[in-house]
Amino acid sequence: MQFAFTYAPGTTLQQMISFETAGRIWASHLNDKVTVNIHVNLTDTLPPASVGGALLGVQADQEYEDWRSSLAADRTSADDQLIHQNQPATNEKFTALLNGTTQSGETLNISRANAKAIGLRNGQDATLDGYILMTNQLSSLGLEWDYTLSDTAPGNSVDFHSVACTKLVMSSASTAALMRRAGRSIALETTMTMTAVTMTMTMTMMGLIREAHCKTPPDSICCAFRLKL
Repeated sequence: MQFAFTYAPGTTLQQMISFETAGRIWASHLNDKVTVNIHVNLTDTLPPASVGGALLGVQADQEYEDWRSSLAADRTSADDQLIHQNQPATNEKFTALLNGTTQSGETLNISRANAKAIGLRNGQDATLDGYILMTNQLSSLGLEWDYTLSDTAPGNSVDFHSVACTKLVMSSASTAALMRRAGRSIALETTMTMTAVTMTMTMTMMGLIREAHCKTPPDSICCAFRLKL
């Protein structure tokens, strides 16, 4: 697989190199023949003390039955088998134990990148899959970005590459267990408008593959956590 990055005006060559390196690191561990499209922007609009943020493209209201069938067809490892074996007895809907409360449903939200990985979206779809914001206001905290790609960042600095690696996975696959689309949209200065998300009782794909060997009550969804791209 590969990450395809686009950059907002003003992104420096050092910053681009950090993201391209982060993309190659993640891609070396992931085997799906898909392209994940990420836009990167440096901004002064993040909350105070935030070094970065990530928004992922969401394929909302995905039929659980279709997701389950696609995931089963994509099995290539022991982790894949564990996930498949711990699905509910019925194919049409799921039951999951969330914060001590049993939830059930027939649809879930998945990231666009994960939809590509299991064949629910064209793996070469050129539409934006995720959006990353990095702060350009570290100086207000008495800090600066470190671009050296060394093992240890100097004092009073933040390793740009490490943050890039973290935000990259957050923008493509690491979705919370509970999510819904809110009523407002966020214009991303590209050809895509992504919708804001807030927490509510709607299951996401990553919520279904968080834990192993926890099948209580019967038919609750319990699977090994892993990045599935």
